[in-house]
Amino acid sequence: MNAKRVKIAQSVAKYAVARHSSSRWNTAMKMLKASLLAGVSASGSDV
Repeated sequence: MNAKRVKIAQSVAKYAVARHSSSRWNTAMKMLKASLLAGVSASGSDV
């Protein structure tokens, strides 16, 4: 994983933990998965 994706993952995790809300956690996980999938499909060589 590249640094940008790691930063995205960390910020999403901090956001979800700070809110302590299951609905926001689910939204954060969807955002994270979407960003990871988009990053992987866009550039499969930098994994």
